[in-house]
Amino acid sequence: MTGGDIFDPVSLNGIQFKNRLLRSSVGGRTCNYDGTVTDVWKNFERRFALGGVGGIISTTFHVNADRLSPLQYPSIASGKYI
Repeated sequence: MTGGDIFDPVSLNGIQFKNRLLRSSVGGRTCNYDGTVTDVWKNFERRFALGGVGGIISTTFHVNADRLSPLQYPSIASGKYI
């Protein structure tokens, strides 16, 4: 039995990926202290997305302003961050 080529599409739990290359979560403290993203953060994520990986498991986001993730990590706690 063969596992297939890493560049072949794959489906996991109903989610289709164009290949089997997944970038794992990478922290990095590249956002502002208030949780807004910087060009550094955006360009880092974009580099992988445009580079052809099948999926990106992003860093920790906080979704509640009362429960912050580590400093300089992105937030999606309110519309301010969209």
